[in-house]
Amino acid sequence: MPRSIKSLNVPVTSTQAQCYYMLIVPLIGLTSGGPLILSMGIDRLIAVKYPTRYRYFQEEPKLYVFAQLLFPIAYAVIFLIYGFLVRDTDSKKQIICANPLALNGTAFQMFTYSSGIIYVFVFIVYLSVYILLKSNKASARFKSVFRSLAVTVGLVMFGWVSTTTANTLSYSISDSAYTAQLIQMYAGITVNAAAASNVFVFYAINSEYREVIKALFGCKSKANSPAFEASSTMVTVKSDANLQKRRSTILSTKSIVPIIN
Repeated sequence: MPRSIKSLNVPVTSTQAQCYYMLIVPLIGLTSGGPLILSMGIDRLIAVKYPTRYRYFQEEPKLYVFAQLLFPIAYAVIFLIYGFLVRDTDSKKQIICANPLALNGTAFQMFTYSSGIIYVFVFIVYLSVYILLKSNKASARFKSVFRSLAVTVGLVMFGWVSTTTANTLSYSISDSAYTAQLIQMYAGITVNAAAASNVFVFYAINSEYREVIKALFGCKSKANSPAFEASSTMVTVKSDANLQKRRSTILSTKSIVPIIN
């Protein structure tokens, strides 16, 4: 018979401060998730609305990625510091350590409310990209990429919105701190399920992501995927420029007066 955890003298509870220290790495992922989705949406918005400028940004990919990561990193660092400052070291207050409980009191409340604001901006950004794609003649490949992103973002947003709503209501539903903690713990199921589904959605919908995922697992690709297009509008702009150039050449040719010797 396997021995129980209690018989092994393994503690099943900890102080809130100990929980914070144990979950620093998961906290980084927890706090940076929303800002990263927003950054991804901003990247797609730039690619669709300003394709020429997006191509220019791609010439310095390290600087561009660093700029996109500034807000997610800053957001995560702020809550790591805030969580450290308000941690509860009282050994009499024992909790069952889980991600939501790693941030204590006001730190978790501020994270919940700010996450709600971030996801409002995420919705606005992705809606803007969708409208731009509808109004412009986007290529099938770019629409496929955006469709896979839209599905994953929709799933993650549903998970985060439901989790954020449950976390917010947990303070008003019950006066018991333990009940609020249980609500916050189980509310994370939806966001974790949504986050775990991302790779499967990318693999199923888009062939380019499929090849990249295969490469990550060391599988040989049957066909080399072409480079990713910044936007179909880039092709349109380029075609319009070439057409204008040809028209200018024709007009200049017609304006030449032949010289008769």
